[in-house]
Amino acid sequence: MRHLSKPLCLLILALGNLASLAREYEGSRTNSILLNGPWEFARGDGTEGVEAVAGQRQLQWQQVKLPGPFMAWSKDAANQTKVVWARRTFNVAAAQAQSLGVLRWNRIANGAAAFINGRRVGENEPKE
Repeated sequence: MRHLSKPLCLLILALGNLASLAREYEGSRTNSILLNGPWEFARGDGTEGVEAVAGQRQLQWQQVKLPGPFMAWSKDAANQTKVVWARRTFNVAAAQAQSLGVLRWNRIANGAAAFINGRRVGENEPKE
């Protein structure tokens, strides 16, 4: 039994390391765009109409690097923040624009909606 437990532990550790590497290189999949890196975020109340440029002008945008914390957490900040908007500009090749697109985000627990060029393209419901 001893001989089997060590190789099994090593296999589990190796698989764990491979899984973490896969997340880092997700953007290297064919036709994918990894959007980690610089973003802008702003707090709002949800009525700004930020999907349009005019609505975006109403907010004070701040630089942030995602994934990662985009604002310092405190109980007061959590109670006073209704909506957080995030935006980023990216380019899509013509071949990519012709094919199916998949938008995937991790670690969003309180619900989100995604807009591309002002059009709502996806959402997830808040976890209860």
